[in-house]
Amino acid sequence: MYLISEARIAIPHSWKDKTINVFALEPGEGSFVITRDDLPTGSGLSEYVSMQLSALRNMPGYVGLGEREMSVSARPAYLHEYRWMNEQAEVFQIVTIVDIEERVLVLTRTSETPFDDAERGQLHAVLESIVLTPRM
Repeated sequence: MYLISEARIAIPHSWKDKTINVFALEPGEGSFVITRDDLPTGSGLSEYVSMQLSALRNMPGYVGLGEREMSVSARPAYLHEYRWMNEQAEVFQIVTIVDIEERVLVLTRTSETPFDDAERGQLHAVLESIVLTPRM
């Protein structure tokens, strides 16, 4: 069974979950996005994070602002805060990558302005509230 807010759906096991959940915050406050990805065969969280960080470092105007290993719902996770330039403006992001065995959850908080302690605290509370469920 596949569970969404509105329903439970019997999805064949061979179908890969590539859903994207987008939560829009108040105007001007940015977004919170959840995506899913497969770990490459034989790779773990460390290798996946290294690949993602390599791609991030190639973004225009990239500046790393902080990173740390952590856990989310008792699973290994990695948090990275950075900024970069799109065509019009600076973009501030905090990405948290959670190991869920052969897959990862990628949780990205985006803002048009630098994150303050209250926003970081709010994100921390969201991450602390996550309870991973077994795959059906």
